[in-house]
Amino acid sequence: MTFTIVGSLFGILLIGCAACALTILPSREHLWRTIPRERIVGAVLSVACLAWSAMYAYPLLEGNLEKFRGYLTPLVVVLSILSYFLLDYLFTRAIGGGMLLLTCWLMHEAFVVHAPFRPAFSVVCYVLGVAGMVFIAMPYRFRDLLEKVIRSTSWRFGVSLLLSICGVVILLGAALPNGQ
Repeated sequence: MTFTIVGSLFGILLIGCAACALTILPSREHLWRTIPRERIVGAVLSVACLAWSAMYAYPLLEGNLEKFRGYLTPLVVVLSILSYFLLDYLFTRAIGGGMLLLTCWLMHEAFVVHAPFRPAFSVVCYVLGVAGMVFIAMPYRFRDLLEKVIRSTSWRFGVSLLLSICGVVILLGAALPNGQ
């Protein structure tokens, strides 16, 4: 049930981003400069991503490393504070981290519940996961993409079409009955 809810919400979010790229971004010329560097929303998202990553890291600390489990929560807090003050393009990096974490989880869950369209679902998850890695490693690419979407009609329609296709595949894969 969690897979259906989270996958459906993510698919709807992607379709909403496609609609925003098509309608809202062209009328707001300045957004390509401000959105990628948004600190407040980026800090909130980065705390969520770091906490999610810590949940994945907790069971990995076993044996002689078990003594470090108590440091994970303070580490999340310290890294969140440091990222707020030291990282540029915090929003873009947090979005990339969230996309990477979410697509990995969705792909795993899709195979667990035998979701329909698993091959297409996996391809979309890989595409979004690689995009998330690019957003983390080269956040200025997201800024450049937003600028191209705002200034070029062909980029606007291409990005909107790609986001819509990804959103529909994720939505259908999560919302339709499983293949069992």
